[in-house]
Amino acid sequence: MAAKHRFLEKKQRFSESILWNLQSEAYCQFGPEAWSYKGVPFYLTSNPYTAKQYVSVVIGYLRDCLKSNSATPLNISQPIYIFDLGAGTGRFGFLFLKELLEILESIWDFKLDIRYVMTDIAYRNIAFWQQHPYLEKYIKRGILDFAYYYHGMSEDQPIKLILSHQELTPSMIHNPIILIANYFFDTIPQDLFRIKEGKLQEGQISISVKPSKETERLGPEDPKIIEHLECHYDYVPITKADYYSDPQLNKLLAAYLNQFNQATFLFPVGAFQSIRYFSFLSRQRLLLLAGDQGVSTKEQVEAWGEPKVSRHGSFSIAVSYHAIAHFFKQCLGAGLLTTFSDPLFVVMAGIFGGVEEEYGETCLAFKDSLDRFEPQDYWNIVNAIENKLDSFPLGYLLKLIRLGNWDPINFNAFFDTIRKKIPEASEALKKELGIVIHQVWEHFYPVSSDESGFILNLGVLFYELKKYQEALLFFQRSLNLSGEKASTLMNMAACYLAMKNQKAAQECFRRAKEPESKHPDRSFDTGSKSGF
Repeated sequence: MAAKHRFLEKKQRFSESILWNLQSEAYCQFGPEAWSYKGVPFYLTSNPYTAKQYVSVVIGYLRDCLKSNSATPLNISQPIYIFDLGAGTGRFGFLFLKELLEILESIWDFKLDIRYVMTDIAYRNIAFWQQHPYLEKYIKRGILDFAYYYHGMSEDQPIKLILSHQELTPSMIHNPIILIANYFFDTIPQDLFRIKEGKLQEGQISISVKPSKETERLGPEDPKIIEHLECHYDYVPITKADYYSDPQLNKLLAAYLNQFNQATFLFPVGAFQSIRYFSFLSRQRLLLLAGDQGVSTKEQVEAWGEPKVSRHGSFSIAVSYHAIAHFFKQCLGAGLLTTFSDPLFVVMAGIFGGVEEEYGETCLAFKDSLDRFEPQDYWNIVNAIENKLDSFPLGYLLKLIRLGNWDPINFNAFFDTIRKKIPEASEALKKELGIVIHQVWEHFYPVSSDESGFILNLGVLFYELKKYQEALLFFQRSLNLSGEKASTLMNMAACYLAMKNQKAAQECFRRAKEPESKHPDRSFDTGSKSGF
């Protein structure tokens, strides 16, 4: 007879499930390895294209706040705080700051005091940011700071900045807050409801694991158990008139009862709690930019149904941006959604401090940057051609990289094809490739030493272009990240031989522990593309 499943919990309110504690524990244990080795998705929210789109909306918002009749005027003598919730590796923050500061320095003759604050629940991530050399210049300029933030923090708990040792309270915030929440709301608590025959029901979760040698060794709080969880849902009638203590959430539930006849839907209470916290901190002056898997239309809400737990070392659950946008509008703000949203990745903007008509620049930037061509659209195009790269001309591939705002990850995916096409390329195209490589490098942010292979490959391309000095520069950068590697040193030796510098070549051979070069024309070693 088959052994019975072991239950970790039975008929628990969804937002109070052990799932969420397991999630927090997973991120705290994994630290930056969640993205480099554990398989947690990151691309759509950690690439230069998305960063540029977000910056465009932020610039529009700042323009609106600088108008003389602004609903949320800026005090340019005071800091403007940008909070990046669940900043993970810090890659998005690096790309966003790079783009934002370059634009701010070129469009206004006065300086805005930008304070970008990366937050996380994992102290390992915060320690990683503090030691990351690519963030050092922003730290030294006082632009970048870090903080611990957990979605359940109450309004009487200030944000404590780690580097400046400030404790931020509403009295210290003199400007509207900009809040970035990428792949954040889909990892924090949600409630589950069902509307049946015009009545609201609470969704409850039961979680079990199938007995096995592996699951028997895992405790109920071990994140490794996430991969083995089996979820079942039950529904019970809601008898009380006010389900939440927050009247705005009850009002939103009532609106759903009026809007849907039959539906099972998630209600992002963790997202509402975080939005409320920063709205309180900013005295209801706020711009939110967020992106997750999720739903944004009535039809998507109806079609989605019960939670689908996506497992990837940790887990994520789709977010109802339909509900979040309605929440902003219900609170006399603005909720902006895209026209052709894909549930794989939904982006939105929310504003507290005035209605949509008062934020013309913000809405225009959202429409022009995020609605017209979403992050998911760029990703879809690249995915569609990735298995047919050989059939595309080199110039086309370089244009795709430029479209992606010099995206290193897709350049890495194109590397083999680009290298093969160099011998037939025109001189003009080779010159363009050299420029693209340098721009891609400027947008590169390493998360692990494995990514030294990407830098190595940039050097390989310069070698193929017969630009040996530039190739050497990138080989040395690769060594700086990975430490001494024989393959990289041999590539450097080949460069020196091509430059007729025998002495330098022999030194590289010595460092690579090869006494002499028996194969000076050997094929180049290239880097592994698994680092991203």
